[in-house]
This record gives sequence, structure tokens and C-alpha cells, in this order.
Amino acid sequence: MIGGHHDNPRMGELVIFDPAKSRREADGAVQRISGYGQKVESIVRDGLTNDSWPKFPHPYPLSEKHFLVSCKLTPQSLWGINLVDLFDNLVLIKELPDHDSRVESKNTYQFGIHGYPMNQPSQPVVRVSWTEAMSFCNWLSEKTGERFPLPSEAQWGYACRAGTDTAMFYGDANADFSKFANMADAKLSEFASDPYTVDTPLVNPPKYDDWIPKAARFNDGALLTVAPGAYQPNASRLARLAAGGRYGFAQSLFQDGGNSGSALGRLLAAFNHLERNRTLIV
Repeated sequence: MIGGHHDNPRMGELVIFDPAKSRREADGAVQRISGYGQKVESIVRDGLTNDSWPKFPHPYPLSEKHFLVSCKLTPQSLWGINLVDLFDNLVLIKELPDHDSRVESKNTYQFGIHGYPMNQPSQPVVRVSWTEAMSFCNWLSEKTGERFPLPSEAQWGYACRAGTDTAMFYGDANADFSKFANMADAKLSEFASDPYTVDTPLVNPPKYDDWIPKAARFNDGALLTVAPGAYQPNASRLARLAAGGRYGFAQSLFQDGGNSGSALGRLLAAFNHLERNRTLIV
């Protein structure tokens, strides 16, 4: 995904690069989507993709030819989940025009302020139902011809642990999680904020305002949910499984013999990649 320095943040044109051809800037670009059969020209300018459509946030490859993407086709279009291939075919899987992740309450008086926004373009979609999550998996399975179920509790735990024998994949229960997960830490002190503004923290807040339990010795840099790429993945290359800043669904409470499997691994990785811009992610 490419864009100019002052373009829309975290979204832009979708370009395929071949690292075997070159790893230097645009030399390895082999195709722009949409742009089948057209040469990819190296253009350096500010505002590169402001007027370029469709726009894509981070895509997730399903194969060498197919990608699962969030996509906005035109300025008037709704964001949707699409299957894209190298031949410029974009198949709409789902649009979510009326889902609103709303806001997170500030736990204080709010004078004209409804809370912290939870529906920004770079944030994962939250507050979807288990039924909606199952529907997403069914649509994805139908479109790809492969089975993409929600993982069982045991499978989810297997993916989270990533072959480690510690309490968390990054260490024991007292280990510094700030590079790996978005959890309750020193950043939560900023929840004690000015009730007349959206996100202006109080200076030296008293304990009656700064009361949320936290691991104050760590700081992951996030007050609410954040965009993908903020945290390091585990050994299975899956990110944000150790809390991730929001709750997730499993298919069952517990099943023995959990195994990540290829379809499960791709589904979890797709969830981590596509948690933005009207994408149905839990």
C-alpha cells in the first residue's frame, strides 16, 4: 500500500512488489491494482493518492493471485470487504453501511462530549455480535472455497501461545507486554481527562480520577484501540492475540486437541490485518 507524505493516513494505492526484482524503493513494483497490463511508473510527489481511487488500507494475501482487502472504490462508495485478484477483479463480499463502533465513555462528567471515538478509520471495528462474526466467516468461506471458521477456545490458545511454555508468548505474567499487546498500563492514567474536551488528560490527576487498575510500570502507547502494525507478532507471525485492545469471539468455550491448521492461521492473520475501515473484525 503506497501513498504520499501528506496523503490520507494508512491508506492509498495497492501495488504489488516483487522483492526478487528489487528491494529499492519503486524498482520492484510490478503491478498496480487496478492497472493490469500497465507499467508501474515511479512518481514521487506529495498528495500522491489524494485523488486516486480505489483506496485500500492494509491488504491480506490469500494466495499469489488473490487478496482480501478493505476497499473504498470511489469517494461516494461505502467501505467494504473485497476479494481482489491480479486481473483487476474486485468482488464485494460485504458492505457495513450502518455499523457504528460509537464511543468509549470517559467515566466522568461529559459536557457536550460523548466520549472517546472508537470509529476512526485506523481503528478496528468493535461491538459486533457473534452472529455477525460467524456470518463473515461463512461469506469468506463461500467466496474462497475454503473453510474459515471461528477458532475454538483451544485453537485460539494454541495460536496465542505460539509454541512457548510461559504464561504469555512474550514471557511470564510479570513480563513487559508493551511491545506486544494493548493492555491496561500507565497510558490509562490519561483516562482522567478534561470533561470539556475529547482527549486532554488532566495534569497530575488525583486517585479519585485516576482509579482504573493497571500495570503502571509499563506503557504500550495506546489509550484505546489502535491501527495494525503497532505491536510485534508472536513466533507464529500473528499479532495482537494477547488481548489486542479488544475482546474477540471463539467458536466454543473449550475443545481439546486444538490445532492452528492452515485455514485457522490464515483466518487469524486476516483478522489481524483487516481490522480497520468498516471491516467486520471482533
